[in-house]
Amino acid sequence: MTRRGKTIQWIVLNGESREPERAAKRFVWLSAAACTLLSFCTLAAMAQPLSSDHLIVPGMRIGNAELAPADQGALQRNLGEPNQTDQRGDMATYRYGAPKADGGAPDELVVMLDLNTDAPFEIATASPDYHTRDGLKVGSAGAAISAALGKPICEAADGAGNGIMVYGTIWFRLTQGNITRIAIRNHLSADDFKTDAVHC
Repeated sequence: MTRRGKTIQWIVLNGESREPERAAKRFVWLSAAACTLLSFCTLAAMAQPLSSDHLIVPGMRIGNAELAPADQGALQRNLGEPNQTDQRGDMATYRYGAPKADGGAPDELVVMLDLNTDAPFEIATASPDYHTRDGLKVGSAGAAISAALGKPICEAADGAGNGIMVYGTIWFRLTQGNITRIAIRNHLSADDFKTDAVHC
């Protein structure tokens, strides 16, 4: 074989011998780029408020507002910035939704946060968009509550058309026999309503 032929043969063989190394480097680089892109997309998705399914799960959540595990950061990641925030003592209230027609505070979704534990104490809604699996929602008749959930641990009225029905992890405010507000907690008892305007 001539010197030129040996040179060509060496170049071809040398090129073939380095191809797997180059392929491996390309694979590592592409894998790293894909992982970086995937991580970025995941973080971006986590930063965006999630769309709500509007389901009320007693003792757990109303839409994307969860009782536990949750804290102020989790609430804002899931729901976005509140439309209004109030604080009284160790309790902060986050309100979501548009102000009411009469100028009242937003009440589509109301989260009461215990600042001592940095966890939601109660989540409530006055919007008919949210409903339980049984179909209970703001506007439903009070009779539908006991038909779906049975006997409450407390049922009370003030004689002026206002009432409450309390269960283990969900309670209802009624006006003129219809639901006007639904709220959930981790645990409820009749003692929680001893001093309210409508009390057990």
